[in-house]
Amino acid sequence: MLSAQHSTEDNLAAVKLAAALGTDKLYLAALGGWEGDKILRNADNNPNRKGALLAAGKDLPALSALLPLLASGQIEGVLALGSLCAEDAAALGALRGVRTVALASNGGPLADVASVIVPVASHAEAEGSFVNAKGMSQRFLAAIPAPTGVRPAWEVLAQLAKLLGKDIGVSSVAELRRALPGAAAEGARA
Repeated sequence: MLSAQHSTEDNLAAVKLAAALGTDKLYLAALGGWEGDKILRNADNNPNRKGALLAAGKDLPALSALLPLLASGQIEGVLALGSLCAEDAAALGALRGVRTVALASNGGPLADVASVIVPVASHAEAEGSFVNAKGMSQRFLAAIPAPTGVRPAWEVLAQLAKLLGKDIGVSSVAELRRALPGAAAEGARA
């Protein structure tokens, strides 16, 4: 499950891990939105919905589309990038019935229902990029250090791949940036 709250690089690492594991079942966790205006405030209150979709290379079904599949037994486990989504923990109850791992820097509904929570650096503690609703990519740097032992999500995903006997082909955020598609790559490299 990709996240409209995480960096484009984190999302790309999740896409690469999914491919290495042989699945194309990708979903997007995102906040529900708020009232926008015609000047500064976009109705989408997710900083990186566009970046997550660019990393996936396609439109993604919302997290809500995954929930009915969980009850049918078609899904054995879920790896969720982040903890925030539009749904509350009660609506996500079906996730409790499968192995759910959340890579999260803060609490939220996905972390509340996860079987395992792996701490990852927040956007303030890591380097990455976001792509806004207009398609403009902006790079950010760590403003504060992450707690000891806490790594960026892309790095945790790369380590998880190695533990599973897979290689997603990245060992630095710079490698992920080079692999980003089009507009996402331009701002990330700036």
